[in-house]
Amino acid sequence: MKGMLDGLSGLSETVQILLNAFVDHTHALPRIDLNLEKTITASDRHMVPAKYVQQKPQEIKVPDKIIKIKTGTRKGGYRNLQNIPVYSNVTVPGFTKTIERPPKLVRPARLRVSHKNQKINFEAIIGGAANPRFTAPIETDSNDVENPAPLGLQTNKVNKDTEDLIELFTKQKDQLNVIFNKATDFLSRNQFVN
Repeated sequence: MKGMLDGLSGLSETVQILLNAFVDHTHALPRIDLNLEKTITASDRHMVPAKYVQQKPQEIKVPDKIIKIKTGTRKGGYRNLQNIPVYSNVTVPGFTKTIERPPKLVRPARLRVSHKNQKINFEAIIGGAANPRFTAPIETDSNDVENPAPLGLQTNKVNKDTEDLIELFTKQKDQLNVIFNKATDFLSRNQFVN
């Protein structure tokens, strides 16, 4: 059990070193040479409103009118025994009236579809020539024996610790197999297991 716990604590320490190395290093974007200049077409549907023109007010002219009105009766006809109506003329003056008219429909409303093409240069958005993407590989070896790269030291420690853990777990597996075989032998000799 003690060996198992030592192995697990060693594993957690190695994972911690690995995570620290991952957080500390500078991330690099892979450079993919593609044509990053794309043309995007969008269709926009919208209603064009109806067009109206204001009309001039309409003038209505009514001329003067002469109306014949019955004003009474007089005696006349055969022996002046009949009542004959008497008329007089009355002039009704004319007038001019101005009436407002509603706006006139010149063009009805209609649905219109417009297509817009827009060029987008994704290379310029990502950084472009003025700000190229960092594509250098992670430096793990400085080629200097006296001053090795810090990330290279961490990588080397992780590799070594991982190999030590694999060896420790292999030994523990072998020990567990030996214990299991001894227990099986003991139980079968004492007829607990057939």
